[in-house]
Amino acid sequence: MDYIVAGTATPNSTLNIQLSDGSTTINRTVTTDGDGHFSIPINVSSLSDGTIDLNIQAISPFGNKGQMDKHTILKDTVAPHLLEVKIDSYINKHNMESFLIEGTTEDGRVHTIIEFSDGENTITTDTLAENGSFHVNVDLSSLKDGPIAMTLIQTDEAGNKRTTEMKTIEKDTAISNPVVNRSGYAFSSGAIVYNLVGTGEPFSIITVHLVDENGNVIKEINHEVGLNGVYHIDIPMDEAYSVSIIQTDHAGNESEIISPVTLSHTVESGENLSLIAKHYNTTVEAIKRLNRLNGDTIYPNQQLYLPVSASATVNLGYMYFGDVKSFTNQVLRTERSFNIVSPSYFDLNQDGSLRLTHLVDAQFVENMHQQGIRVVPFLSNHWDREVGRAMLNNYEATAQQIADAVMKYNLDGVNVDIENITHDDREQFTAFVKLLRELLPTSKEVSVAVAANPNG
Repeated sequence: MDYIVAGTATPNSTLNIQLSDGSTTINRTVTTDGDGHFSIPINVSSLSDGTIDLNIQAISPFGNKGQMDKHTILKDTVAPHLLEVKIDSYINKHNMESFLIEGTTEDGRVHTIIEFSDGENTITTDTLAENGSFHVNVDLSSLKDGPIAMTLIQTDEAGNKRTTEMKTIEKDTAISNPVVNRSGYAFSSGAIVYNLVGTGEPFSIITVHLVDENGNVIKEINHEVGLNGVYHIDIPMDEAYSVSIIQTDHAGNESEIISPVTLSHTVESGENLSLIAKHYNTTVEAIKRLNRLNGDTIYPNQQLYLPVSASATVNLGYMYFGDVKSFTNQVLRTERSFNIVSPSYFDLNQDGSLRLTHLVDAQFVENMHQQGIRVVPFLSNHWDREVGRAMLNNYEATAQQIADAVMKYNLDGVNVDIENITHDDREQFTAFVKLLRELLPTSKEVSVAVAANPNG
């Protein structure tokens, strides 16, 4: 570790040079040349870092001593110490053109070179730390998405240098819009909620805004998307608001604002609530509740909100075994995918007459109706051909019993599932179904369960 002492003095004079840190002293002698110049390297590794006293005295060729020339120098052999660097966790589409790096280092002026590399391209910027702190913004938009290596090269006033390999930063500037598979009003624990079901990036945040008619955000709800990329959000609603959603991924990128479509129907002349409910496979009770209707009166061009489960397409779930509680749990597990449930309420006695099962429950029917789900029990002979034919031989009486039960328990119709009969029973079976249709109001459903033909 050589320190160069150089300068000018009387030509051909002798210079006594002394360096001391207060405890260790180094003495050296050098002679100036004919022009009075001198230069001597002195190994100062034995001196401690800190203040060093440098004394130089010249002696002429005739032995005359000059005045002592005193200097104070600073020995600093320690590389600049990087105390802290603060950066965003990700480089995203919002910060990539002005990515902020802030840091603290040792006091004094420290020159810092910062390099970012994606493995193919490198961006370099530099800054000067003043009084131990620095900050700089750098445009990283030209680097490709993926891991970005960051390196800091610091040089202090004494020329000491330190290179620090920082942790890799992830650059992620891509984000897709969230997908809304289902949106609209539903019922949960007796309350009206706005239901959103869809897919997004795993672990992203779905932010839902409820906006009033003046454009004011009334409420903000944040929901984290699960590992499977599916989100399911229920938002309690005391009145109708506009709904918008936006997705923010783990890197902080934000998607476009999505405005989900709320299912509704515009009333046409001649329509009534029963016809509308049947068309959308929902219930009058649910429509009235969602739209705060006290009666059955509706008007042409009136907009009616519909339950999220409402659809012109039948989404039916059979309920063969269990009890009222298990039936309810089955519906809850489907997360409002059903708009019709078909429980096993209607069996047949040996003589073909109707036998109501013990599962008939008025409270279950009411609960389903409040959620906009129609209850259409299935009629079954449990593959017993003789029982099925006994019913067909007396189909008028059985049809009337079924119609009476549908009206008594406020059911939404009947699904006929008579199995293992043959083409010989065709006429009676057809007459039975036609009679059911005649006995029940048009708002009630009459359907037949038909198995797929395995032969095509």
